[in-house]
Amino acid sequence: TRTKEAGDFFREEKEAEYFSNIMELRENIYFYLKHDKLRDNIAHSAYERLLSGNHTYTA
Repeated sequence: TRTKEAGDFFREEKEAEYFSNIMELRENIYFYLKHDKLRDNIAHSAYERLLSGNHTYTA
């Protein structure tokens, strides 16, 4: 789901893909099923961000 908090962790369309409603989710699914390279790039970027250690988490 697209929220400010989610966007604080991962940049949209760079490191993650978010949605506001079920129709947008469905469109994203179909889009990324057809665009393997983009999907892989986003996954790799998110992985690299996690490994970078430039994030914190407090409960």
